[in-house]
Amino acid sequence: MPWQMVHGDIWKLFVDGPLNYKGSGVGIILVVPYETTHEHALKLNFSALNNEAEYDALIVGLKIAKGLDIEDLVVYSDSKLVVNQVSGEYEARNVRMKKRLSCKSFATVFSLCNLFIESG
Repeated sequence: MPWQMVHGDIWKLFVDGPLNYKGSGVGIILVVPYETTHEHALKLNFSALNNEAEYDALIVGLKIAKGLDIEDLVVYSDSKLVVNQVSGEYEARNVRMKKRLSCKSFATVFSLCNLFIESG
């Protein structure tokens, strides 16, 4: 039986911006409340530092969730820097990082959108 969205269901979004010798990309896992997962991996066609790729993963993940009309979302990232900059605890000093803080505006389209640091 396919899943059906119910108002009040809380979805989980796990994001990661891996960086290796082949370039940068984003990894996204969206967990439906009934434990079905949707996994996405995208290669970035531009140069990005590790923290920039982490931001890009968050931005892409939020856009996917918005496109699915998800209302309640809990986001997990392994980047302490990104989580703390988005929450306002840290200041983004680098111009390229400041541009990526626009992801905060994506978060406002959800009824609930919490961001947490995922450890391991």
